[in-house]
Amino acid sequence: MSAFDFVYLMGHRATGKTTTGEMAARQMDWEFVDLDEMIETITGESCADIIADSEQRFRRVERQTLDALRTRRRVSGNTPCIVALGGGFHPLPEDGLRIWMYREGWRHTARQLREPLQRSRNADVGDELDEMERQREPRWEASAHLKLHVSRGRPVDRAARELQTLIQWSADLPDETYCPKTWLTPTTPDELKRAVRDCNSFGLAGIELRSDQFDSLEASDADAVEGTPLLASLRTDAPEWIAQIAQSSDMQTVDIDLEYLEATLEVGALNRVDASTIVVSSHPGGATDRACEALLSAGDALADAGVVPRDHIVLKYAPQIQSVEQLCAMFEHRKQAIRDGWDVTVLPQGPEYRWLRPILAETNATNYMPVGFDPLRRTRTGGEPRPQFDLQRWLPHLAGPTPDVFDGLIGKPVEHSQGDVWHRRAALANEKDEVSSSYLKIPVESPEERGNLEDVLRLLEDVGIRGLSVTAPLKRRIVETRSVEAGGFEAANTLCRASTGEGEPRWKATDTDAEGMRRCLRTLEDDHDIGPGEVAVIGTGGVAPAIRRAIEASDWELVAHVRGRDGWSNGAVDGVDLIVNAAGDHDSPYVDPPPSTAWLDLHYRGVRRPPETTEVHLNGDIFFDGQAEAQRRVWAEHPHSRQNGSTHEV
Repeated sequence: MSAFDFVYLMGHRATGKTTTGEMAARQMDWEFVDLDEMIETITGESCADIIADSEQRFRRVERQTLDALRTRRRVSGNTPCIVALGGGFHPLPEDGLRIWMYREGWRHTARQLREPLQRSRNADVGDELDEMERQREPRWEASAHLKLHVSRGRPVDRAARELQTLIQWSADLPDETYCPKTWLTPTTPDELKRAVRDCNSFGLAGIELRSDQFDSLEASDADAVEGTPLLASLRTDAPEWIAQIAQSSDMQTVDIDLEYLEATLEVGALNRVDASTIVVSSHPGGATDRACEALLSAGDALADAGVVPRDHIVLKYAPQIQSVEQLCAMFEHRKQAIRDGWDVTVLPQGPEYRWLRPILAETNATNYMPVGFDPLRRTRTGGEPRPQFDLQRWLPHLAGPTPDVFDGLIGKPVEHSQGDVWHRRAALANEKDEVSSSYLKIPVESPEERGNLEDVLRLLEDVGIRGLSVTAPLKRRIVETRSVEAGGFEAANTLCRASTGEGEPRWKATDTDAEGMRRCLRTLEDDHDIGPGEVAVIGTGGVAPAIRRAIEASDWELVAHVRGRDGWSNGAVDGVDLIVNAAGDHDSPYVDPPPSTAWLDLHYRGVRRPPETTEVHLNGDIFFDGQAEAQRRVWAEHPHSRQNGSTHEV
């Protein structure tokens, strides 16, 4: 049973909301409604004619039509409904799950659809599209729970499967393990009202209200949170704030920064509230022995005060992490707190270590998530953006059973990778898997720029990571490290834990990129009747050796291979059956390329339109599918888990 009655698809025209939403609904046996089509059925007029007559009237009809749909759904009690909203629908619905669909290349399609109408109005289509982006995208960003990014070249059935995955996982959240201990953290009154709805829809623990964000709970806010569990976090020197919040809400948990614990105990603020759990928080500038000792002492002081029993106290340790060494120290401090008998929550601060939170979530006493999906939220005082771990990033780890093991992607950038969704979905669907796995995105810069790759690999081994996917800029550097058995590869995209003796390499390298390339070649032959034939490749980075191996082992012929920075000037050929763009989102592949029948981009974000003469365009989806399946086969042979592989006991 779904946690909500409606899923709303928001986005520009020509993003595929109708075709994608209808296909996903059919696969899930849900109802689908295109609101514009419903308006035309009810009124007998086209939406364009209504808008031409009066846009104000159209917006009124639009709202009335959605209200009628809601009423019908409440009365009939039918299955959940996916609703494709018009691009200009405003204000946006506040109920249900809201997904912002963004399709690369939508402007080109929208322009083709709009130009005939705009020419009759003597208006500029480009100006209209610019205005649509300026006005609408901030609304969707503020309203959406999730964003579905549809790459150029992605078939509609695949986009529908991605949409179905996001919806189904969201609908199942109330039944999942982590949700009952996850608190939403709003920063404004508007976010507070939304947090209440989201908390109830997703089955979360409740709402964390911080004193540095809410100096009081206004009457309207108190009404909004009535009946919703509240965690009151004291982050200012105002102990009486706790009692004020308790008087106007269902406050079940109190979180006190240890800096204010002594003053809070002195005034007896905790004696005037009925909290079942008290959290003592530490937010030091680094993971130091002194910071750990201060937190343990604060826990002892609270237990001695007798406000709640010791087993109702949680110690929350949230240090700013500056290095791998500090991260290792943080784990040692965690073990010390556990040995002393405390319930513990450990939350390493800093964007480079956000990936650790899913690993820690099962054993942490509490979990936290911001309202919405924007990863860079500003404080109310307009400070610097604060990196968050939001629903978009949590969802693959919240879905399904608690993971037995974690794999990960290392390199930089990794944020836009969709591997967390793809790998998790594959693991949940494969009943042959002996373990439930999840996939982390781990930002690791080039060793020359920052950090030590050996230290990172040792840390990942210590926390029990089973397998690693390696992306730029590390594919070549990874095989040069002492921790890795290179196996003769000059570049590698896949590592798995190796069972070796003391002092021997702890990771074994292989390269599954070649399998991804083979999958693309077979697709061109079998589905598009192209090739085997001649291939030209641009880009000589870490993926290039695997591309060459796959082509050389096939019936295709590599006739040109040029560096991205040089462009096609050194690889002039009259024409080829296939161009492989392994240079990424750069200009050089598109400057005077040789004519080709097919064009393959080895990425799936920021995919550009290929030359007009190209008949078949593939983005990186098929490549990464083949690569990822091969990775999972490699990792499955080495089932190290947190329980049997972690020296940090996470």
